[in-house]
This record gives sequence, structure tokens and C-alpha cells, in this order.
Amino acid sequence: MSDRGSIAPLGIGLAMLSLFTVLVTASAGTLFLTQKRLTTLAEATALALATDNQIVIEGSLLAQAEEFIAAVPESHLNKIQILNVSMQDALTFRVLLCVEWSNPLLSYSISETGKVCSEGLARRGK
Repeated sequence: MSDRGSIAPLGIGLAMLSLFTVLVTASAGTLFLTQKRLTTLAEATALALATDNQIVIEGSLLAQAEEFIAAVPESHLNKIQILNVSMQDALTFRVLLCVEWSNPLLSYSISETGKVCSEGLARRGK
């Protein structure tokens, strides 16, 4: 009786496990970066609204936010949706943005899209 065997199944299994780990890590990284970029854009939009010295009319906040986001150079975010732009009190501005995120590594196969949302708050100085 011999204890010799093939290590090919072990090698194939470890290679598949390594590939799976790399794909999951890369996918999670793109999701994290998308959320961070969206947070930065939401906070920048809220700051732009807060630093505007014009008299703020609640109804014009959405138009001002859309104008600011349109003026931002390519942000690598797909289908930006402004869900809410509001002034919580006379000084605090709140912007809620969402984008569609799809896994770029699985773009050639069945890939579900998800929604990533982020909120930005800014407070106007007295």
C-alpha cells in the first residue's frame, strides 16, 4: 500500500479559493470607493448650498443642487439621483444622493445592480 497521491486536486482547489478571494476583495473595494465618492459629492453639494450667500428658498434648493452636481467634473458615478435636498433649520443643509452600482468584475455575466446612497450635511455659519 502506497501513501503517494496527486497534489493536483489540492493545487486546483487552492487556486480557485485564491481567485474567489481576489474577486470578492476587488468587488468590495469598488463598492467602498463608490460610497466614498458619493459621500464626498453629497458633502460638497451641501457645503456649496451652505456657503451660497443668496436668500435660500426651500423650493430652489433642488435646482441649486442639480446645478452644482452638473458642474462637477467626471466623478465616475453612474446615474446620480438626488433623493432629498432640504434645510433642516435655518442653518443646516441636508443632501441625500444615490447611484446605481454594478459589479464591474461580473459585467459580462449576470450582474445585479444595487443602489448606494449617501448623505451630506453642512451648517451655515452665523
